[in-house]
Amino acid sequence: MTTPSDILRAAEAPANARCAAYTFLVDTGADSFTPTAGVYEVYNSGSVLAWLRVGSAPAIPADQATEELGVVFVPPGAVVTMEVDGVLHGATASSSATLYLLRKVS
Repeated sequence: MTTPSDILRAAEAPANARCAAYTFLVDTGADSFTPTAGVYEVYNSGSVLAWLRVGSAPAIPADQATEELGVVFVPPGAVVTMEVDGVLHGATASSSATLYLLRKVS
């Protein structure tokens, strides 16, 4: 498991020869795969919001519903930094989105 300082360092680190990339297509179903553990930058090239969670399928929170722990959302055209240390699950509320993952720290 990485520490908060590792995550901050990864977010600021430039890409280099030790980086690794993945493509992950998510849709309204339960999509998942197991990348190498590490800190990733995740870019959403789609036109819809993507939801991610490590370990179990993300539940898209209903309006004013109980909180959903461990869920990370990636807006269209945005990049988020997250730690992945197990099976990565993804979904969208509608349509599909291609996510590009760049591992910067493992």
